[in-house]
Amino acid sequence: MLKVAEDSKEQTNYQSHLLRWRQAVDGGRPTGRVSTCLLVLLLMACGLGPFPWRLAAVEAGSRVLPSKGNPAPTVTMRAASGATIEFRTQNGEKVDGVPPETLDLPHLVLQRNGALTDPQERTLLVEVTGIEVPPAGVTVTLTIETQHGDPDTHTGSPPRIQVWRQSQRIVNASRYTQPDVTVVWEHVFDETVLTGAGTMATPTDYFRYDLVVTGALHPATSPRYTFSRDYAFLMENQWVVPLPEVRESSIGAAPDELVVYYCDMVPFRRDDNSPTTWLPREKVEGYIRAELVPAMAEAYRVQTDVWGFPWYEEWTSYRPGRDAERLSVALTDGETWFHDEAPRQGYAGISLNVSGVKAEYDSLTDGLLSVFYHELFHSHQRNIYLVHIAQQGKVG
Repeated sequence: MLKVAEDSKEQTNYQSHLLRWRQAVDGGRPTGRVSTCLLVLLLMACGLGPFPWRLAAVEAGSRVLPSKGNPAPTVTMRAASGATIEFRTQNGEKVDGVPPETLDLPHLVLQRNGALTDPQERTLLVEVTGIEVPPAGVTVTLTIETQHGDPDTHTGSPPRIQVWRQSQRIVNASRYTQPDVTVVWEHVFDETVLTGAGTMATPTDYFRYDLVVTGALHPATSPRYTFSRDYAFLMENQWVVPLPEVRESSIGAAPDELVVYYCDMVPFRRDDNSPTTWLPREKVEGYIRAELVPAMAEAYRVQTDVWGFPWYEEWTSYRPGRDAERLSVALTDGETWFHDEAPRQGYAGISLNVSGVKAEYDSLTDGLLSVFYHELFHSHQRNIYLVHIAQQGKVG
């Protein structure tokens, strides 16, 4: 029979558990946490055939590098909240004739307004299926790290930050190879992670993973298969504040909230050639809270009440869902798709490049606000255009 041995937890702050299981055929709700012993009983009850329990999840996709003769497993990831977000490779552009790929990635939010979100918003669910287990058994190891390197190192090739590493030993007590074994994990991200350099604030970024399955014989030199994926999921921070009351054509016509999306692994800097202008990762949240967000709210008031551009009920943002009625701003690196195409300077969505502003500006904030005023004005233009279209519809 098969036995899933105790997890090897390599970081004390990791909150990883065997996930609640549910049966795919009836789509039932999870009924309880599965212990190691219960997992063994389930495997035995199923006659060690194809594992019948599946997690409803969003396919994350993979790059597979199987050893010769060994089948490749499949990794599926999803946010416990069920949230997903669109991502386009190559920043949504065709490169060397290759079109971009559009994916729906699991979407986690670590902190909102400087405080941890509800655990469901920052919990990642992982399912590895199709693991072939020979009589000698295997060990499954998953490593998750930031997609981008640590901006605080100020080097040309900054190292990534590892945020989670989990190993699971699967013992096969039978004399036969089991072809389709499943391992499921749950991980709740917290305020800090433990790295080789010590404890640090949990980074926010796109994240990648490596999966390695090794056998009992020559595990270090000859893994049975490796499995890796870039841009597997997004975990971001958000700042949400009420906007001041301004002129509007009717009650509720103007957006009432400003939401800012950001990741602290994106370098915040005025000049990418001058490390002295780079904002340390630990100071990004305070900068957004105390300097950038208040300045954006004031710009919103000035353009509406001082410049004389009231908001009309036809207004809607470029973003879908709840954000359609909120003024939303994505802070990007100018290269990586984040809530939309990452612009060189700004985009009417509104997206702003925080990794380098024009040299004529004395500070990062001055450069960002200049672009924000410009893109916010485009939002007013869109508002006026939508009013015009609505009026044409009424006349017709």
